[in-house]
Amino acid sequence: TELLKPGIMEMRISHRFGPMSSGVNEFWGLDQATIRLALEYGLNKWINIGLGRSTYQKTVDGFAKIRLHQNEDASLNLVYYGSMTVNTLPYPNPETENYFSSRLAYVNQLLLSKKVNDALSILLVPSVVHKNLVVYNDDPNTRVTLGAGGKINITKVTSIQAEYHYRFGDQSTNDYKNFHNSFSVGMGFHTKGHFFEFHLTNSEPIIDKGFLTETTGQWKNGDIRIGFNIIRDFKIRKPKK
Repeated sequence: TELLKPGIMEMRISHRFGPMSSGVNEFWGLDQATIRLALEYGLNKWINIGLGRSTYQKTVDGFAKIRLHQNEDASLNLVYYGSMTVNTLPYPNPETENYFSSRLAYVNQLLLSKKVNDALSILLVPSVVHKNLVVYNDDPNTRVTLGAGGKINITKVTSIQAEYHYRFGDQSTNDYKNFHNSFSVGMGFHTKGHFFEFHLTNSEPIIDKGFLTETTGQWKNGDIRIGFNIIRDFKIRKPKK
């Protein structure tokens, strides 16, 4: 729920290795990788916009964050987040009539965060994911999820983070059987000019619609992936006085 200051550009490099359960031949997942590059920009103190590109389904995504509420001490924040993704993989059946709209998916979220004290912050994330095209006939085009997360500050520059997303809806459908709820845990480190995040997760996709509804791995099966994010902010323009 933290928005960039006006005139600040954030570059984010996200990397997700393969599952540790892949064994020694894949060096326990380190021979595989999913990557996302993204830029986010602070238009003003209320709105951020961004653009990303992921190797997962060769996806391009655009997104926006809008601050809806923040109390005076910034301990309670409510932010709207919306994204649209475009799957740029070749059509699986090029001989049939295909539509560009079939490539599109949308995510709408409300991000509610509460700073409990200087050490603990918690987050609640209801999400609606809509896909114009689904894999199986019985799969719903729209899936609702509810996520919860938290961050504990260990020092001024180090924190522990975790999040979990639960999928609602008909559990008899193919997409519910083939995919699983996303759970991640990790640590964050602030350095001069950079922020690093290292985590363990059962999700391969880094884009929202992917990890929310297309997570194939399960922690109990050892489908755990090592991941990291590198975040750097740049001042593009000076804010108006």
